[in-house]
Amino acid sequence: MEFKDYSFRDYLYKPIIIFSKSEIENFKKLNNKNQEENIFGKDTNFYEGGNSILAYGYNDHTAGTSFKALAICEYNEEDIKLFDLPDSFMMTYRKETFSNDSFIFPPDDLDTKPYSKMIEIANEGYYYGKDVEAIRNFEKIDKFRHDDYPDDIAVFLAKEKDKIESEDFFGKYDIEMIWVRTEKIKTDTIIQGTILNYPVNDFGINFENSIVDVHIGNEVCYIDTQVPLDIGNYFQLIYKQIENFKTEGNYEEVFYYYNELKNLGNLINDKNIFLDAVFNQSLLLLQSEQHDFALEILDEADLDDVNEDNFHLLSLKGQILIQKDESLEKALEIYEKVATHCKNPGKIVNFVDALTNQAIVYKKLGYFNETLDIYEKIEDIYRNNDIDDEMYLNTLRNKSIFLREFEKYSEAIETLKIMESIAKRVNSADFLNDSRFLLKDTFNLLKKDNVLGFFESSEKLYDKNNDIESHLRSDFKKIFVLFNKDDFGECLVANRKLIKSSKKQDNYLFLAYSLAFECFLLKYISPDVVYHSKKESYELSKKHELKEVLKFLDDIS
Repeated sequence: MEFKDYSFRDYLYKPIIIFSKSEIENFKKLNNKNQEENIFGKDTNFYEGGNSILAYGYNDHTAGTSFKALAICEYNEEDIKLFDLPDSFMMTYRKETFSNDSFIFPPDDLDTKPYSKMIEIANEGYYYGKDVEAIRNFEKIDKFRHDDYPDDIAVFLAKEKDKIESEDFFGKYDIEMIWVRTEKIKTDTIIQGTILNYPVNDFGINFENSIVDVHIGNEVCYIDTQVPLDIGNYFQLIYKQIENFKTEGNYEEVFYYYNELKNLGNLINDKNIFLDAVFNQSLLLLQSEQHDFALEILDEADLDDVNEDNFHLLSLKGQILIQKDESLEKALEIYEKVATHCKNPGKIVNFVDALTNQAIVYKKLGYFNETLDIYEKIEDIYRNNDIDDEMYLNTLRNKSIFLREFEKYSEAIETLKIMESIAKRVNSADFLNDSRFLLKDTFNLLKKDNVLGFFESSEKLYDKNNDIESHLRSDFKKIFVLFNKDDFGECLVANRKLIKSSKKQDNYLFLAYSLAFECFLLKYISPDVVYHSKKESYELSKKHELKEVLKFLDDIS
């Protein structure tokens, strides 16, 4: 259990067990210091075999959420052993000390009576009256509270500028945020508090007694300064300004305003505002191909573990890694996490999106079977949920293109036929046209592929019948098929095989042609060798008066 996942009220006036390696290590250091300086007495020692601290939670109105150390714990799932602190030792922790630590609530039968006096001191010494206790239970202001000082809330002020700088509200108004320590509930929409830091500008408010009325808005708390501005919906004002700048195409200002939201969200601990700003800043940077800067912004958010608040940021990080074509294994790990998180009926779109990106990464890594498995898994999801939407069609198109790249033409055609059928049913003209174009092209590719299979069958028959002339002619035709498939490597191998066979059979016609063709091919592969094969072919063609080969050699030149 982490503190960030719980309200301060969950552990207020309760004992908890805190797991903090750093503070347990501090007890060992205190023992060493005590031996050197005799702070607590030479016979006084802290138990060094513990793994946690039994502490009592309370709120110091000034210092925030605090914990009184009661004992050192040796905790395991079956047993809890408590070891008293030295009598002369009093330790109080503030919540920020345990920002990276976890805690649990002890079992109900844990005996805390030996520490009742320390608990009583905390309860009585830090009781600030009924009004403060009431406002601590006033959940309406929870989202405005400071994370470590829950009695303090963020409050906004606004005033018209003496000189208008621009037409947006930041250009028209001075807006500041201050901290106010809550003291009393006045009405359901107004509370009273003590100002902790004074604003820079003069907002026309008498701060002499430091007690002010604070209005509770929809999005922020504010002090009413009588300006024609709905400051209670402050964030909506910023979002509206962002949309205006987007319409104008002024993305520098869009980025700046998201930065304001990010800083405010972080300052007042509004996770939703903060993460939304991080996402949109990173998206802007991705669109402008500033990948490294985008990753820096994303690193400001806690993305170690996937959850409901951050899975879309993790997905965006994965997209950036894919576009950079770096750390593809890391991108794969991210999308596996996101897919696991989104694997429920309410998140089919997010689940499919994560799987699709997994397929993209697997394809980039050259993992054919894994990529195909992902595409088939996505198809199963759509079939089982009876969905015929454009995401399904897009998946089928991507799968068919992937299959074509690996020369799985029959499987690609089968996929494209399904795509064509669904596109007709949902009346999607774009996908229908795509499916028909890809089908036609894939059939042509399949035809070429089948021709090669035909050549192999024919060659076996020619060998069986010892028909050397037909075999050489078949080899020559096969070379042109390979060339038309843009398979230059295989084409060169087949051509050199023909050269060798032609020499062996003393067939000057096919030898001259194959030498000339090698000259043509080597222009793309190894220019240094071209002249040798060209010269040999030319001399042979001249000797036997092979006019067509001589013309071909002239064309190559």
